[in-house]
Amino acid sequence: MSALQTCLTDPKETGQILFSSLLILGLDATALEHTLRTPVNQKMFVHMNKRLGETILHFLFVCIDQEKAAKVFRDCWPFIDKKQEAQFHKATFEWYKSLQQSYGQPLPAVVAKTFMAPGGPKFTSTVMTLTRIALHSSIARKAPDCTLLHFPSHSRNSKFNRKTLFLLQASKFAHHQNFITKQRTRQEILRSLRDKAK
Repeated sequence: MSALQTCLTDPKETGQILFSSLLILGLDATALEHTLRTPVNQKMFVHMNKRLGETILHFLFVCIDQEKAAKVFRDCWPFIDKKQEAQFHKATFEWYKSLQQSYGQPLPAVVAKTFMAPGGPKFTSTVMTLTRIALHSSIARKAPDCTLLHFPSHSRNSKFNRKTLFLLQASKFAHHQNFITKQRTRQEILRSLRDKAK
């Protein structure tokens, strides 16, 4: 068994990978945690809150195609009754089925129930698949001429190697800056809450 397969069978590692990927895609964990009043962290995939799972599904489909998501979820997000909830679950399942047909790589088969009851290994696997697609879509939008959708490999073309190195360094720097900005914001919020509590 490879190191990657071992890591994906360990729920703790899978949760860390998924949570980090969602943050890279732009998920605002602090705001979501405040809104839903449930922990949003790498452990959330072990015992998934139903509303949190649905929110993450919506977020991922928006990351995959924002315009299509606006049309598909226009009448059912955010849902306020059981009818809209059923429409949302049906829409997510149908979209996933269409991705199975159109995506360039094979996607695991899922049943509609996976989208109706977020939580468990099947749901986590589906979120992992959607996260991968969302990351690919994000890269394709931000750098259309970039083919860096898999692990980087060494090339004999030095120009390509420099471009790959530059992209990795730029991505690392942007992620680092984003992390620092969010940490400063969180610290400011905590300070203001402490001051108000006094």
